[in-house]
Amino acid sequence: MNKDNPKKYFSKLMLAFLASILVIFSASNPLYAQSSDVKLTPDEIAWIAENPVIRIANPSDIAPFTANNNGNVEDLAIDYINLLASKVGLEVEIPPVATWNEMMEMLRRGEIDVFHSTAYSDERSKYMTFTDPYLDMPLVNASPIGTEPINTGADLLGKKVGVVKGFVISKDYRTLFPDLEYVEFDTIKDALFALSLSQIDVYSGNLVTINYSVLKFFIPNISIAGETT
Repeated sequence: MNKDNPKKYFSKLMLAFLASILVIFSASNPLYAQSSDVKLTPDEIAWIAENPVIRIANPSDIAPFTANNNGNVEDLAIDYINLLASKVGLEVEIPPVATWNEMMEMLRRGEIDVFHSTAYSDERSKYMTFTDPYLDMPLVNASPIGTEPINTGADLLGKKVGVVKGFVISKDYRTLFPDLEYVEFDTIKDALFALSLSQIDVYSGNLVTINYSVLKFFIPNISIAGETT
C-alpha cells in the first residue's frame, strides 16, 4: 500500500475483513450470516464515497494467491479482495499483468494502490503500509530430485541459487550469503523450470507456491530438499 496515497484506509479495511473471512468457508456456514457485514466508521464510509475505486496489483505467477487464466485474474487473494470490495462498496480495478518487480515499481510510482500477498521488509515499509499477515507459510529449498538435503547456508556453498527479481527473500539471500552464485528470473515459474532442467541447483521460496506451480505447470524432477534457515 502506497503511504503517499490517501487510500491507506484500505489497509485498515483489509485487516478487519481478513479477520472475519478466516471463519467463512461457504454460505452454508452458520457463522457466515453473522460475519457477512463489515462495520465501518463514519470516516471510512466517507473515504469510500470519495475513493470508490481501488487499483490492485496484478503480478504474474504467484499462484495460488493470484493467477492469470486466459486474461482473467483469479485465485485466493483476488477472491478475498473482491469479496471485501463487495462488502464495503468499493470497485476493484486490476491493471494488465506484469512481473513482480514491474508491479512493485508501478506501486512506487502511484499507479496502483494495493499490493497484496507481499512480504514485509524495512525497505518496503518506507513507502508501503502493511496489514498484519493473513497467512504464514514455510520457506523451503527446492532442488532436482536426488539432491542431498539443503537446510543451512553451508549446504548452499558451491551451488547456483535461483532468485526472483524483487522478492524479499532474494535480497535477504544476497545479504546473508554474498559469495554464492545467483541466477535471476522474472517469475517463479521460470525459476522452477530452470531448476527442473538442472540449470540451477536450488530455488528457495514458500512451500505453497512451489508445490502449486509444480502441479499446475507439470514441472518434473523437483523435490523439497529442506527448509530455509
